[in-house]
Amino acid sequence: MIQMKLFKKIIFFAGLGLFGISVQAQSSATISRKVQFIYDQDTFKNELVFNASDYYYYKRLGKKQFTPNYGDYATESTEHPYLIKLAKELDKNAKKAGYEGQELAEYLVAFVQQAIPYKDDPENDGYDYPRYPIETIIDRAGDCEDKSALLVALLNTFGFEAILISPPGHMAAGIWCEDCVEGTYELNGKKYAYIETSVKGWPIGVVPSKFAQYDSVDVYRPE
Repeated sequence: MIQMKLFKKIIFFAGLGLFGISVQAQSSATISRKVQFIYDQDTFKNELVFNASDYYYYKRLGKKQFTPNYGDYATESTEHPYLIKLAKELDKNAKKAGYEGQELAEYLVAFVQQAIPYKDDPENDGYDYPRYPIETIIDRAGDCEDKSALLVALLNTFGFEAILISPPGHMAAGIWCEDCVEGTYELNGKKYAYIETSVKGWPIGVVPSKFAQYDSVDVYRPE
């Protein structure tokens, strides 16, 4: 089990001006979604409101690729107003509860694990169908790469350093934890703790047994 207390405090930027970015309305038409999840025995409820134009823009982007660049789905939108707006909404409850560092990361993991039901991809003529974060939330559904892309985008927006980790036939997230020993994968000399997004309540740093056998996995770094 990874000792999450080892997360560097310097990677937590929320409250230090990250959300000082102004978000301008892009459309009068909006789509709202109510979400609910539990962390540390507390139940959190949020109503998330998005510009419909943002959703339909990402929905229209091409999906028919044999090998999508998953990093784009996790990071292309980290500075987009809709993601900043989502982060600000989640940050309200986090600040009230006093979450930072380890607890903040676990809180965000709980949101993605619980508030977004797992669902296999729709039929897409034999191609994979990766969703952008706004699609995953509004569609209220996602498979392993959709939920992992959403979590990585959120973690990076909050100031953590996160990547996508892909064992054969699967996708998960990873968060930088330089002093961690178990449940980590290395990229460019840095260690990233494994995060399973498909299973509710799965702890950070624990790799499912069916994937732990693989010493080498693919990784996708935000750029």
